[in-house]
Amino acid sequence: QRSIVNVGVPQGSILGPLLFLVYINDMPESLPPKIDCILYADDTTLIANGSNPEEAREIVNDGMLHIESWCARNHLKLNTQKTSVVCLSLRNQSVTSSNMPCVNFLGCLVDRRLNFNLHCDSLCAR
Repeated sequence: QRSIVNVGVPQGSILGPLLFLVYINDMPESLPPKIDCILYADDTTLIANGSNPEEAREIVNDGMLHIESWCARNHLKLNTQKTSVVCLSLRNQSVTSSNMPCVNFLGCLVDRRLNFNLHCDSLCAR
């Protein structure tokens, strides 16, 4: 079945995922040097390292501003409902409650302390 698509990638098409990846391939280049970016299909993960949670949060917020600007220039809409922030720490630092207690990273639940108990519990509950 044929249909005209003026913007975006046709949902369910064979070439759709590849075309989308080609389209967003330059997104990481728009980020500040302190940010690492992982792209997997339509998931984008920003990683920032800071000497404390506040510094890391500032770096990530700056990265998000760059992502929003890139999306606007490229006529893409950022889905804020699917956007989350988690501050991971191996140290026993206090992390403000505005952060999510865990995040779904490519289907794997990861909590602030890089503990996979929540993920294992969710798998066992299936």
